Amino acid sequence: MEYPECKTLLRITILDAWDLPQLSTDGSTDPYVEVSLRTKSPSGAKDKYTTSIKPSCINPVFNETAELPLKKEDE
Repeated sequence: MEYPECKTLLRITILDAWDLPQLSTDGSTDPYVEVSLRTKSPSGAKDKYTTSIKPSCINPVFNETAELPLKKEDE
């Protein structure tokens, strides 16, 4: 089976979140989103994407796109 390397990209758009819990004692929160893939890698490394941090925000708007490479898994 041939594996097309050029078509192995996962694209995810992270739009927003709302009504996040206030986690600090001053009533604010600094949210971010982290997206990762579980892949079979000899080194154990994972591909991941982290959005920017939105300081003191319980309704953050990220509007960011993550692109993560997909790898052929050993069968």
